[in-house]
Amino acid sequence: MKQLDVINRLEKVFGRRQLRTHAEQRGVLQFDTSGFMTSIVLDLASSREILLSKSFESFNDFEEGYRKLHGSRFRMDSVRSFFTDGPLFLEGDSHRVTKHAFNELLKRQAEVLANSSSAIIALMGNRKYRFDNALDFSRTFVEICLATMISDVLSISMKSSLRALRSRDNTFYFHFHPSRHRNANAALELLDSALTQPRPDPDYPLMVGQSLVMMAYDPLIATICAWLVERPPVPLTAAADRYCATSFVTRVCIEPIEIGSTRFDKGDVAYLSLVASEDEESSEALSFGSGTHVCIGKRISLQILGLAEQVIATGDAESFQRQPALAPDGAFLSFKN
Repeated sequence: MKQLDVINRLEKVFGRRQLRTHAEQRGVLQFDTSGFMTSIVLDLASSREILLSKSFESFNDFEEGYRKLHGSRFRMDSVRSFFTDGPLFLEGDSHRVTKHAFNELLKRQAEVLANSSSAIIALMGNRKYRFDNALDFSRTFVEICLATMISDVLSISMKSSLRALRSRDNTFYFHFHPSRHRNANAALELLDSALTQPRPDPDYPLMVGQSLVMMAYDPLIATICAWLVERPPVPLTAAADRYCATSFVTRVCIEPIEIGSTRFDKGDVAYLSLVASEDEESSEALSFGSGTHVCIGKRISLQILGLAEQVIATGDAESFQRQPALAPDGAFLSFKN
């Protein structure tokens, strides 16, 4: 129950966030949760220091929630494997090897996207006026970009890639969520079922394809949509830091340390805000994280945002008849029509 108190507080803080700030001023909130402390760090300087510190490691929120709240009622082998074997929660040599493999594959996908940019611009230019709101426009654009790369990295059809993307649910969530992760598991199984060639071991191309489905879809849509709604005097490539689609990440302390005036002991868990508080400059946001586990997809994300800006420049975005409403959703900034 004490962990639920933490989750409820996280919902309160980030459930009322605006486009560029969360709901409270900077500080560190601490809860005694069954023998260890759980902290909500609402201060970007402290978040950055923890992300760079060797006294903290990544924390697999999904597996923790799955074990405690879910058990074996539903099989989620694909999602569990994604979180366990992918680079998100690995440490040490395993993380370095996997991260290097990801970077090499993503370099190739950056070239694929660049070579496809003219076709994507033309396609979105033809379809744009069918959309009467920024959310549908953003969703379609991101789906086309991600499906183009997934199809290449896995050698599967665009149709199969789009089916997987459209089957998942908002998985950028700070704790295990049964219905959303069941949908995510189904999406990853669709990717797996589309594979026809013998697979390498470890299957880094599949991990990259899964990451594009699980980790790229929602933040990119929210960032583009937020930019179209607010129309700020900054380019879309700067919008990720302005809006910070993902609110926070989690770390676990592996050795005692003091960060500012807060002490962390071994086993303590910290939820680190990546969003500026009400009294901080939003330009300081850590939208892609920092340190060893900085977002591997940062380069490709900025490339997609730059391409979106080119698409928007080819037509009149003001032709959208309706604007979506901000709908904060746990750790994630989302919109609804």
